[in-house]
Amino acid sequence: MNRRQQLEEFWEDVEILRRKTILCVSALLAKHDLTHPQGLALLVLGDHEGLGVKDIAGFFGVTSSAATQLLDGLLKKGYIQRKQNSTDRRALVITLTPKARRFFVAMKKHQLALSEKILSVLNDSELSNYAKYMKKIVEQMEAMPIRNGSCPLH
Repeated sequence: MNRRQQLEEFWEDVEILRRKTILCVSALLAKHDLTHPQGLALLVLGDHEGLGVKDIAGFFGVTSSAATQLLDGLLKKGYIQRKQNSTDRRALVITLTPKARRFFVAMKKHQLALSEKILSVLNDSELSNYAKYMKKIVEQMEAMPIRNGSCPLH
């Protein structure tokens, strides 16, 4: 298999992982009356509490208006609160409610169990190598600038 074929297979595999992961968490999301985007937003807020609307918009690559709609849904369901920023009274920060914290803990536990199941096909050495390669790929992606919804490729 040449490099181009390997790269094409890489994207096919990424899509399979994305699709299967969504299916594997859909029951947990339904149990908490959450959509997939809402669940992702709560995971982001759980890891980075105190973000504002613009931060959430930037994280997901959407407009502030779209982020506001997503957050409004979470607010109505009792998962988040909007509080005044202590350093900038004009800005609001998003905080998790106890209900959201329970979801966050449940989702993290579910992610760990899912990871253990998926990666059980690797021995310790293979898992170590996989983690090293994945870290290298993530660092490369993190270093890529995103402008106007696109990554410059040259």
